[in-house]
Amino acid sequence: MSFSLCVRTASAASPVVAVCLGVLAATGPLADSGLAADLPWEKEQAQTPAPGTGAEGVQLPWEKETAGPKKAPRTQEPESGPLPWEQQKKAPAPAPAKPAVKPKAEEAKLADLRRRAEAGEAGAQFSYGLRFAQGKGVTLDYAAAKMWFERAAAQGHASARFNLGVIYKDGLGVAQDYAKAIAQFGAVLKAELGRSNWEVAVAKTKAGLEAQRMLGICYHYGPESLRDDKKAYHWFWLAGGAGNHGPAQNNLGLCYANGWGVEKSAKDAAYWYERGARNGDKLAAYNLARAYERGEGVAKDRAKAVEWYEVALKKGYERAKTRLEKLK
Repeated sequence: MSFSLCVRTASAASPVVAVCLGVLAATGPLADSGLAADLPWEKEQAQTPAPGTGAEGVQLPWEKETAGPKKAPRTQEPESGPLPWEQQKKAPAPAPAKPAVKPKAEEAKLADLRRRAEAGEAGAQFSYGLRFAQGKGVTLDYAAAKMWFERAAAQGHASARFNLGVIYKDGLGVAQDYAKAIAQFGAVLKAELGRSNWEVAVAKTKAGLEAQRMLGICYHYGPESLRDDKKAYHWFWLAGGAGNHGPAQNNLGLCYANGWGVEKSAKDAAYWYERGARNGDKLAAYNLARAYERGEGVAKDRAKAVEWYEVALKKGYERAKTRLEKLK
């Protein structure tokens, strides 16, 4: 399978894309598990979207980032900022007691959703699958979620296809399989951008942009046999550099901070963290605050560090609270 990847040689402020051709060999795809994006959770859909749509919220409520395979894992020192997929760990909340009888309205809604899903409505199939993925009104069941996502994806539902990629990437109810995850994320892009452009064009939907970012995560954090930082950078650039997708801009910052697939540059790292932070990404805000706290790529500025830690904390990144306590 041929694979087109872009290698950037210009500065972050005015990047230029150069397209190269390569072969998708056993050196580089997919492995980190997790969306650092704070996209809205998927909502149940009352109507079937047109084929190729359904992208208005692509992050699964139940999706959690993992650190990838234990063999040759890629990690980062906590003091240098969080990984793209890092989330604050919290003690699991106790399972709520199940009511003896479901409210009639909810029971009727679930029954209607199942009826429409079984009748072949793509949006309902997606929403019904999401119920199983969340354990909302039904028993948590990833196998059932996968089945309904597959049915919706077969009808062109982009978010269902994306969620299948997450299932394989994170091994939710199935054996973790990055190759299959890559195939699913690629299918989202092929449907949106066409088979001739999907590797080089910028996605326009949330599902497409997040699929591009997921490919980058997979190529960087994937198993050793698939890992390729230049390809990872290419996909982060399409989503973040050209697509202005905040979470991918945080990933670009990490690439520059660590020299992943691009020349190491603290200045460019800070630039992309700020782009991502201003686009609402909490991890980018945290990383930007750390840059100001340390004076990495920017002038050391305690006030700005506090400002951006507060932004990250308000967006739900609890780790910022510890840094604020140390600075105040």
